[in-house]
Amino acid sequence: MTEFNIATKMSECLASGTVTVVVGPEYAAMVRFLEPTGAACLLTNETLPTLPVLLRNIIDVNYRRSVIEQARKLVLAQLSTAVMRNRWLTGVGALNY
Repeated sequence: MTEFNIATKMSECLASGTVTVVVGPEYAAMVRFLEPTGAACLLTNETLPTLPVLLRNIIDVNYRRSVIEQARKLVLAQLSTAVMRNRWLTGVGALNY
């Protein structure tokens, strides 16, 4: 559960091959980042009453497969070490020495 930052473990959790559950307020950075991707199950203050539904969804193999596949796509496109390395190199290259 976090509000203001994106946990460094997030990409590791998403790449783990199991469903990631993120708990936090709707305005939290990770919730806002992950919500449009379908790569994790989100539980916010507003969705807390739907926890039983979320748990039933996670048990469903097709739902779980879909979330894990979206997580895999997100990790490969935006969170892999190769992507991060290129972002850092681009940023460092843009610095004026």
